[in-house]
Formats: sequence, structure tokens, C-alpha cells
Amino acid sequence: MKRFLLLILLIAAPASAQKPRPGRIVSLVPAVTEMIYAIGDGARVAAVSTYDHFPADVARLPRVGGCSIRASNGSSRSSRIW
Repeated sequence: MKRFLLLILLIAAPASAQKPRPGRIVSLVPAVTEMIYAIGDGARVAAVSTYDHFPADVARLPRVGGCSIRASNGSSRSSRIW
């Protein structure tokens, strides 16, 4: 039983090792941008989407586009819902 537990610990050890954190963050979702700033990592944000407006610090960051969701309205055209 002790060998089994030791084997499990040895196998799980590499998986639980911390991976290095990324140096810069590009946030494409405004809610995620706000959460990053809320946890105190705002200094690592390198760019944001065109939809980001909060917190005020994002005004100085480069814009890299963003995502838009299109919903089909039954015709051959899609209507933008955002």
C-alpha cells in the first residue's frame, strides 16, 4: 500500500508543479479584462479588445479587435446582436 501511495505521489508531482506565468496578457473579453485588473495583474495587460472601456487604465492600451456574435435571423443575412 505504501508503494502504491508513493507511486501516485511521484506521478502527480510533475502535474502539480507550477508553470511559469505569462509575462504579457492580451484580453479579448471586457469582463476578463476587468477581472485581471481586479486581482491586481493589470500591469501585465498588453492589449485589449475594441469593446474594453473599464477600468480607465485600458484607454492607454493598444486595441487588437474583438469578437462579435452574429445570430441568424432566418434569412441569408446575419444580424449583429452586439
